[in-house]
Amino acid sequence: MTMKQVSLSPDWFHGAVSVSRNSDGWQPWRLPHDKLALFPPDDALPMRAAAPAGVRIVCTTQARRLNLQVVPAEAPRTFDLVRGRRLVSTTILEPGAAELQ
Repeated sequence: MTMKQVSLSPDWFHGAVSVSRNSDGWQPWRLPHDKLALFPPDDALPMRAAAPAGVRIVCTTQARRLNLQVVPAEAPRTFDLVRGRRLVSTTILEPGAAELQ
């Protein structure tokens, strides 16, 4: 079976205030990324605003298998797969890992 590669677009991201494109792909933000300079100076603010907690990638598919490639991180991350409103699985991506299956 051949895996079809699909490119994401900002419309697929739900729960993010804004989404920006960079050399690694898409970055969901919890603040308007183009207005970060308007917020009080705080070295931790951009890092917290870039943490995509609660952001969902929403799509409709008949696929039996999904892969998601992400930028590797230094800390473990948790990803939930939800179909409809039902939690199907939870995966913990270990530090340095870049693909979910």
